[in-house]
Amino acid sequence: MAQHHDNQWTTMGSFIDALGRKVTVLEDFTRTDGAMKFMCDGQEVVCPKHLEATFVDPAKLQFGRTFAEIRASATDLMGRHVLGLVGDPSFEALADAVVPITKNLTYTFVGTPDNEDKVGIEYGGRTPNFDPGALDILVRKVRADHKVLDGLVGGWLPAVRMVYPEGDGAWVEFMAFARFQMPGENHRIQPVWYRVMRVEGGKPKWVKYYDSYFPGFLKRDLSDPGRFYEDFAEFSSQWSKRLAPGIQLDIPDQRSADQAKHSIARAMMTRIKDFPKYGFMDRNYGAPEHDGFQDTLTVDVTTLLQWGLFDAAKRALVNYLQHFMDDHGGLRYRGAETGQYGRMLTVFGQYFAYTRDAATMQKYRGRMVGVVEVLRMLRAEALRLPKTDAAYGMIRGWCEADSCLDPDPERYRLPYFSNTTEAVRGFRELGAAWRVMGDDEGDKLVQEADAMERDLHESIKRSTITSGGLKCIPSIAGAGESFDVACQRDGDDPQARSYRAYNEMLHSGVLTPEEVATIVAYREARHDILLGMPCSYGFNSGEVAGFLAYGHAFGLLQTDRVREFLLLFYSLSAHHYTRGTWTAPETRQLDPAREAAPYCVPAQLVEPLLLRWMLLFEDPRDGALWIGKAVPREWLADGRSVSLQGGPTKFGKVGFAIRSQVDSGRVDVDIDLPKDVSARVYVRLRLPEYHRVLGASLAGKPVEFDAKKSALVLPKCSRGKLKITVTTESVRRG
Repeated sequence: MAQHHDNQWTTMGSFIDALGRKVTVLEDFTRTDGAMKFMCDGQEVVCPKHLEATFVDPAKLQFGRTFAEIRASATDLMGRHVLGLVGDPSFEALADAVVPITKNLTYTFVGTPDNEDKVGIEYGGRTPNFDPGALDILVRKVRADHKVLDGLVGGWLPAVRMVYPEGDGAWVEFMAFARFQMPGENHRIQPVWYRVMRVEGGKPKWVKYYDSYFPGFLKRDLSDPGRFYEDFAEFSSQWSKRLAPGIQLDIPDQRSADQAKHSIARAMMTRIKDFPKYGFMDRNYGAPEHDGFQDTLTVDVTTLLQWGLFDAAKRALVNYLQHFMDDHGGLRYRGAETGQYGRMLTVFGQYFAYTRDAATMQKYRGRMVGVVEVLRMLRAEALRLPKTDAAYGMIRGWCEADSCLDPDPERYRLPYFSNTTEAVRGFRELGAAWRVMGDDEGDKLVQEADAMERDLHESIKRSTITSGGLKCIPSIAGAGESFDVACQRDGDDPQARSYRAYNEMLHSGVLTPEEVATIVAYREARHDILLGMPCSYGFNSGEVAGFLAYGHAFGLLQTDRVREFLLLFYSLSAHHYTRGTWTAPETRQLDPAREAAPYCVPAQLVEPLLLRWMLLFEDPRDGALWIGKAVPREWLADGRSVSLQGGPTKFGKVGFAIRSQVDSGRVDVDIDLPKDVSARVYVRLRLPEYHRVLGASLAGKPVEFDAKKSALVLPKCSRGKLKITVTTESVRRG
């Protein structure tokens, strides 16, 4: 029970830390998102809370259009509306566009990587072992009305908090977090701390603490809340240590920074030690048979590498190489995704490029070669076709592992363009790594990638058709018809898998800007993009594919479609994660009457990938390194700053800080580059509307400004700490 009150802070309890010091815990209940803080020896650590509504204003839904109108329109009505507004897309502009996710089997969950058990939490706070609704009828009422406020304790920490408002400053609050266990405890059952309280007039009326279960007739003494807060402090410390080696961000949009960091923690907690999990509880996603799904390797390791978490990336990579692969390219999974074979090679190459861990590369070289040989075998088959065949040189194979469950699986062994695009990038990335390691196979792989790419563009050219008055690149070489035509005729047509193929094609980075534009324009005009998000599963499904959306985003950003990229970034943030608790299903129907798919890790990791690329992006097509390529204009309003430190690249770690003083006509840019950056380095300053760059100087010398790319171009062979002064001017009219 609370011990002491002052005007703002309530003392909730205390404990003795490992150094023998007394730590006192206080909280602010004068507002529903008031902070928690830990006081010790005159020092304080503030633990913020955030809170978001799981409901929206009905008058703002779909920007005033009915859902029937949205589904009936072939074009992306909502996305076009947002892109038609002045300024960049933002979370605030998109938040009320669609009803938030509340209908799915497992709304969110808590857990730790050290325990195989994960504890699911339904919408409104009920777990398999505990229901706060048993303690106050208000919980059940607010839950039934879908008016719950959700959030986390600790900014990004995976500590779930739900608030059930009553009005007049009264509410009930539920909090849950998974405790890290001590040696010798049962690691098959995850202990969870629960706290439920009623707040009235800015103070707790009552507070109750539960260690995993209601006490029942065995009345355990929980009158001293010290253990709860001591375990929460340890929980915070453990998670902070796991993410401490990663990149450090300081951006104006704290919500996006916290959501990205939380997503990495949630993916980590989904694993069981180093073993991957695609989901965690629902059988179709969390069962062991899905652990070997290639996406559990490619998306997880890519994200960990991009965020500088090299030790975690190594453990995940080695685990997959050891336990889910053989030396012949075989996988312990129900079916291979051919494009993901190429992506695996990209991951292997990027792992070495970022970490320079030659020992691990050498140890598992045989398994990497096994993947290479599978793709070489399929490529050799394709080269035996007549050169006049549109599919000449294009790798045949399943696009989606689920093809094994479709009628006549052999029907789907086709030359999806994604099989070849991902192989091109994979051969190139792994080849570059092997070159640096002195492996003779490196040059050969790069040469094969170049030859494949030449055949790819020729095949795309031969396969491109006009459908319904629009230029279309089918997802399958030589298909002769578009995905929408094929799927309306036959729901099992192989082009029903176009949703994966197109996302992988854009992610590969080997398409031309014109090819990307053709794919995006056709999808957007054929019910296949909603609110900027790519859809899945055939034609006009209304189901957005969050788990693959990073590929679409990569293509948009690479080809400088920045506002569309930001639309996708914020649409996913608002509508493909549960509000406040930030848990992502594999896919979701935008129709509020439909249930979302279960949680899956690749969907969870989309936001951290997009945020990293927005700030620091390496273009696989020309090798350029971009700083601030898609920073929202509002982030560089006067007095604001954007900073990233420790960002890994193939050249080494990069840091930068951009400080805006545009009202005074100046922006300061500090950059820390590794010593061996051989690529062209661009620094984009997306200034607020009605401002422009006049010039820039580095050590008294002018810095080139490429107006076409809207970016500063650093001098060749720049290295070390650079200080650039940029002059700006307002161009506001009237």
